[in-house]
Amino acid sequence: MLGSHEKKAALVALVDILYGFVYDFRTTEGDPSCESPWTLGKLSSTFSWLDPPESVADACKGCVRRALAYPLYRTFPLARRCLEDVAIILSRGRRSVLRALISIRALFADGHR
Repeated sequence: MLGSHEKKAALVALVDILYGFVYDFRTTEGDPSCESPWTLGKLSSTFSWLDPPESVADACKGCVRRALAYPLYRTFPLARRCLEDVAIILSRGRRSVLRALISIRALFADGHR
């Protein structure tokens, strides 16, 4: 059984991972491309460095910084909107989060060749 520290770390990592997914979803208008796994991997420090952030605030800062540094579309309004989208996914509950995680798995499994 997971302790409170492990649960917190998993939830913070989830925010980080969902941000990359939402960013890709917005920029490709829901039609993933062959660049989608790369985008998700670069925007999520959990995937790119296997080093999840310490807190939700750190996750948000890191995601916005990465969104303004790595991908093709680098605008602050887009980065902020993606944070809002992550909050919406989390507020909708387990089903919404699980759908997003299944989509992320499919992105990495297929590679969208």
